[in-house]
Amino acid sequence: MLYVQYSSRNGRLEKLIAIPSATSARESGFLRAYPPSLAAFSISVSEFLHFIDTINHVSAKSPPLQVLSLAGNIVGLVPLATTQMVGTAINLGAEVGAAAVTYGRSEMELRKANKELFGPRGLKVEVAKLDAVARLTGMPILNSNGRFNKNIALLKPLDESDMDISMDSRRLEALGPWIAPLEIQRGRPPMPASASQTESKFGQFQARLDEKGKARREKKAVAKRHELQQDYDKDYKEIQSKLEQDLSKREEELAKDLKEIQKDMDKAKRKKKPDRQNEEMEKLERKMAKAVEESENKVAKITREYEKDLGKLEMDKLKGDKEEKRMREILWLVVREIDGQDETPLGALWRQAREE
Repeated sequence: MLYVQYSSRNGRLEKLIAIPSATSARESGFLRAYPPSLAAFSISVSEFLHFIDTINHVSAKSPPLQVLSLAGNIVGLVPLATTQMVGTAINLGAEVGAAAVTYGRSEMELRKANKELFGPRGLKVEVAKLDAVARLTGMPILNSNGRFNKNIALLKPLDESDMDISMDSRRLEALGPWIAPLEIQRGRPPMPASASQTESKFGQFQARLDEKGKARREKKAVAKRHELQQDYDKDYKEIQSKLEQDLSKREEELAKDLKEIQKDMDKAKRKKKPDRQNEEMEKLERKMAKAVEESENKVAKITREYEKDLGKLEMDKLKGDKEEKRMREILWLVVREIDGQDETPLGALWRQAREE
């Protein structure tokens, strides 16, 4: 698997910025977090959080209609409701063309942010599915057809020390080697300046309800995942124990067979006639080689059965892990550098100034 490396020269992004949404629901808001790597582009914490809060407020009423995803192993804009490719498809290393169809309030807000905040700095913000994030960063979780490898778990096993870690933190930890670091910002987002006093109070009340609801969902999800991990550990130990017992039994049987053959060899050596002795020894050597070969074949069969049982256990765990499933379904807000063909005049001036 080749890993995409982003150049760090002249303050450029070393890694793709990817911020997860809270849930897999289309209207779900993105995590309030700031990528320190944006400081090199003179985008402050307050500016970026204002953008996050704005896009979250807009998407709650008008969710994104199309996102970056893979279709035919190519990264491009894809309608969320289908897998049909629309707009301009791109190969890895290229960008989505300006001819791509954009509509809806979320898309309008993204266009505005790209025009006023990100574009002039040589950057572009987009909403993407995890498969596109994986392709753009070189994460080794896709098969040759551009689909998720079902045998690979994204989230690490949950143990007692992880019970208090939030889902957001676990998701970011899973993608840590491939995406830019994020500083999670705690606290509720401010209400829009245009909101009335009644709307502000209702918004604050709704925010508290959302926080409580998220906390309940996280607690329930963690408990379920912990239970799933305990069941997995129990079944894994049983499979491992069976393997050790079967191999030990096979080893004992082979040792017994070889011991009997060795006794016969000792008897053959005591024969007075050399011809008779050699004949017996050759026969017993063939018998010994056959016993070893048969034992090796049985060990190989035991190992195959073990790997089959272990593979089924892993698949069952992934199927039952709802948090793992949601991890693959949520949307991501991604920020990446754009190349010269997508650059605005202001963006070109900004890049030139950084390079001087």
